[in-house]
Amino acid sequence: CLLISFGLASITYSHILSTIMTIAILFVVYLSTLSIQKNKAKSFKALVISSLIYFLASSGFNVPFINAILSNKINNPDVSGFGSSVNMGDLFVESLKNSAMSPNVGFIIATIVGIACLYTENKFNKYIYIYGLVLLIISTSLFPWMIFKNTSINLLQFPWRLLQFAVMFLSLCVSRVVCDAKIKSFKHIVTLFAIILSISSLIQCHDYGMKISKDSSADSNPWY
Repeated sequence: CLLISFGLASITYSHILSTIMTIAILFVVYLSTLSIQKNKAKSFKALVISSLIYFLASSGFNVPFINAILSNKINNPDVSGFGSSVNMGDLFVESLKNSAMSPNVGFIIATIVGIACLYTENKFNKYIYIYGLVLLIISTSLFPWMIFKNTSINLLQFPWRLLQFAVMFLSLCVSRVVCDAKIKSFKHIVTLFAIILSISSLIQCHDYGMKISKDSSADSNPWY
């Protein structure tokens, strides 16, 4: 209870839209797993307790935020770009490149998850793989986002924001499959490969940051 409550509260203090998306996904996960929950009463009790702890932990943000909405006119964010989601082909290519500068799900997830989770007999692994796969698909142009352009869903602004949750579920699936593997050498190879790709992404981010810094310095007037 405490882990999910304080985790969600931390997200609330950093980004309200991410909080809304997280709550929505948690709600879908809870409803879709009702049929396999061994103790529904205990699960519901934990959900209620977690919700109460969350509201108390995030009250420092939620109370002033709600008060501001009720007492002031809040302008909606720009949603003109809503519906311009990522092309599935481009997403696949960027994933193979392990590009840190564009939306992608990473090379290791793109290549291993689809194979490993299809052959697992663990229901939990299959569920999180399905969640990740569905979120991956609806994050792209394969999903008809334009039909929701005139609804409150357009506050999402950019459908590829859901990729962060697809990465979370798919990464969890991969980690569980790797940890359950009986061949130790396989675990070591995958771990080493993941470390190398992570270092590659960090280097890309560093180089990109240096490039932005140099461009900003060149455009500024030192005598101003």
